[in-house]
Amino acid sequence: MATKCVIESSRLCFKPLEKKYIDHHMSWLNDPNTNRHLGPIIGALFTREKVEEWYEVMKDQDDKRVFNFYTKGEENDPIGYCGLYKIDHRNDRATIQVIIGKDDYRGKGYGTEATKLLLDYGFSSLGLNTISLSFMETNNRARAVPKKLGFRQAGRLRDYWKVNGEYEDRILMDIRRQEFYERNEKQMKLVQK
Repeated sequence: MATKCVIESSRLCFKPLEKKYIDHHMSWLNDPNTNRHLGPIIGALFTREKVEEWYEVMKDQDDKRVFNFYTKGEENDPIGYCGLYKIDHRNDRATIQVIIGKDDYRGKGYGTEATKLLLDYGFSSLGLNTISLSFMETNNRARAVPKKLGFRQAGRLRDYWKVNGEYEDRILMDIRRQEFYERNEKQMKLVQK
């Protein structure tokens, strides 16, 4: 029996992580086009064992909600994964990450849409007040998505990552529930199961 969407929009379907897609995750994490802007994992080698360990840590944890996501109508294989991490229920905050693993789906608005769905889920279902993210200064795609959705720059950690002998700053951004809905509420058509 196929796993049903737990969050969906007109174009995307989020499903819980499934172990059968470990090879997908392994290939994405080992792909230089995918991980070149992922800070601490740049150049790392992800064996099947490492990705299985990652899977075990990601599933069923109270401080994270991680999903594979699919394009509607093409739900056989995920195009990426995303999640809310470091969920702090005491202070109503979390961090967000969206990874599009398949090259053909980059630059087509799926990252923005997945981020928007996760924000709505975090604010409306989990009761969060603030969601943050971070990215390498040279990652222009990662910079564009939060700006579209209303994130504000919260800080910069200078020379945070060393990549190919050069230092990269880490940009920190965040958004509060009220700011997100003031800017995006009319567009939200989230269906949660």
